[in-house]
Amino acid sequence: MSSPLWSSGGFRRLWTVALLGAVSTWATQVALSVGVLAHHSGAALAAVLLAGNVPALLVGPLGGAVVDQVRPHVVLRVALPAQAVGLVVMAVAIGGSLVATAFGYAVFLIAGRFAGPAAQRLRYLAAPESLRGKANAAIGAVTGISTIGRGARDGQRRHARGVRRVPAGRRNVRGRGGGGVAGALPLGS
Repeated sequence: MSSPLWSSGGFRRLWTVALLGAVSTWATQVALSVGVLAHHSGAALAAVLLAGNVPALLVGPLGGAVVDQVRPHVVLRVALPAQAVGLVVMAVAIGGSLVATAFGYAVFLIAGRFAGPAAQRLRYLAAPESLRGKANAAIGAVTGISTIGRGARDGQRRHARGVRRVPAGRRNVRGRGGGGVAGALPLGS
């Protein structure tokens, strides 16, 4: 980390914040799943996830457009507190109202659709123009880390549904023959 990019305190701090943000988003999704399932059914969890993700997906493209028109630090000053409000609503409502839980989750995700592009733009602005390619690679590492976390989480979900990983030699590489999760067999086979 001795390159000029990492010697920039602003970029290093923003990269660390991005990493912490990715980990906290993952942890929020895990906590939401565990919390809803502790008090409600799997169908209720599916409804909460759907009610939270659909609005966020619809609003998502607007986040980048807003960041192009408004200074990114201004967007972050609104989006990050909105995410915190969504977390508080989820935490308070998770044992009772599924509607309030879904609303809090939607607020959290929608605010993230604005905070993400704003934070990314700030990271690029913090890097000298000659090092923006390296900055892109460093930011991509955060995405990779959060992808690994999602993979671990999804692997646990697969196991909970009665599916186990198949050794590499037994996988059906072309996807022919049999249904189910690619690269997995039902438990007991």
